Amino acid sequence: MTERSPDRVEVSQSTSAAPGAVWHALTDGRAEWWPEMAFDAEPGAPLRETWEESGVVCEATGVVVTVEPPHRLEFRWTQADWPGGDATVDVTIEPSGNGSVVSIIETDLVRATGDPTQLDAHEAGWRHHLERLVRAAERPHGLERLVAGIMARPGPVRLVAVDGPGGAGKSTFAQRLSEAAGGAPVIHTDDFASADNPVDWWPRLLRQVVEPLAHGNPANYQRYDWPSETLAEWHTVEPAPIVVIEGVSSGRSEWSTHLAFVIWIETPRDERLRRAVERDGVEALDDWQEWMAAEDEHYRRDPTRERADVIIDGTAPIM
Repeated sequence: MTERSPDRVEVSQSTSAAPGAVWHALTDGRAEWWPEMAFDAEPGAPLRETWEESGVVCEATGVVVTVEPPHRLEFRWTQADWPGGDATVDVTIEPSGNGSVVSIIETDLVRATGDPTQLDAHEAGWRHHLERLVRAAERPHGLERLVAGIMARPGPVRLVAVDGPGGAGKSTFAQRLSEAAGGAPVIHTDDFASADNPVDWWPRLLRQVVEPLAHGNPANYQRYDWPSETLAEWHTVEPAPIVVIEGVSSGRSEWSTHLAFVIWIETPRDERLRRAVERDGVEALDDWQEWMAAEDEHYRRDPTRERADVIIDGTAPIM
């Protein structure tokens, strides 16, 4: 049996949720599983937890110290009756396979409280909170709940990426999300990609769409026409509370700092290929296999799934 450090509590749990989904539950979605705790995920932000014991309202207060989305959040906190100051809590979220391992470490608790028995009490408390966090991160996201989560992010324009490999169901999901958001504009990466350049076309979308909208200005872009292999008509997209960018690599790192929310559509490879053949015909099979290889290489270099705020099952009904 591993001996516990004399002033350290550590709990951890594996989850099928990606780091971004856990981070979303920890920060924006915290009211669903820990409504007593309030803080903004910004260094220096105040933190406050309130609860009731035997009819008496208790309070812990502190400050957020470190914020490294979607992998680490650290804060210090104390209570009025702690004679030794504050303890430090460090929450880390590390990718593990298709999911994550979430760890919570609290240090300096005995020094702060002067009471070694608090180690067992806080370990039990952190296990309780960690189980609730994981359940919240793994919970399916209905469209109304998803729109509410997006709107909780800073505006006025919230760029939302709906990413995932070809045939996953991104276009269908993006359209349903648009409808749930009151007709949010949808921009398709297929209007920028081409058969001979399936993933490295991004500078034009960054320049014509992402940067203008991120600064509250209209986007003006020229649609790429696949049949004629030429740039076609121009489109203008006005700033809106939610603007959806849909398609392969829409959540890419080159503009990730401008994105308010990233949605990953997860669909098995065999099903994606079946959909592709059904839509484009068996004669397109060789092209699809080439595109899928290019996508695989892109996602190896740029693991968007790890940054996703939510992961949607592309084979399940959209609720």
